[in-house]
Amino acid sequence: MTARIEQTSSGYDQTVGITATRAEVYAKYAASVDPSYTGLASPYRILAPRTSPAFHGTGAQANVLKSVIDQTWAHYATNPFTLTRLGQTFTGKVVGTQLQFTKDGTGPYVLNKPTSADVFECSGALASGGMKPVELEMGAEFCAAFNRGVAMNTADRYRPAAYYQGGAGNDFSAVFHAVGLGGRAYGFAYDDVNDQSSVKILPNSKSPTRVTIGIGW
Repeated sequence: MTARIEQTSSGYDQTVGITATRAEVYAKYAASVDPSYTGLASPYRILAPRTSPAFHGTGAQANVLKSVIDQTWAHYATNPFTLTRLGQTFTGKVVGTQLQFTKDGTGPYVLNKPTSADVFECSGALASGGMKPVELEMGAEFCAAFNRGVAMNTADRYRPAAYYQGGAGNDFSAVFHAVGLGGRAYGFAYDDVNDQSSVKILPNSKSPTRVTIGIGW
């Protein structure tokens, strides 16, 4: 399935989606993912881990990202956390189960240690009621970093070539980025961090000239 958006006045012309066949996508998925993700594929669809009972609560894969989350929190307990993006700088360290940080010197703010389900859903410790706007910003950053497998190295967080290159991460998302046009997909809720989402938005408030949906098998 593809979606092409055109706007004659601005010259905007973008196409996103997947041109591989259904069989090719299934084959890519089977050949690429860790065994903990293979059960997401059924004869009917490939389910996202965020909506699979196996990845929540007492499910068999509920702790699939626990080790890398533990390692990341332990790392930032003994090494300073520094992330610079969009002209803004976040600094801090982990104390107990919380990342305590500042943004451009203001704060402090806190981000609680997430669970695997929090990462797949981009919810709970990473996005929930009562969190301050800056804490939600940091939650989105960590959600994207854990899903992409780059949480341990802030230098890789805005370097797409480093995403999904081994280690624990969201294998479901990795496959759909691999088969998506331009490497784009909406593999998890904050996949728009660093502009990796397949969602396209016109550069102005005018209507598109044409939207073309392509559907194949």
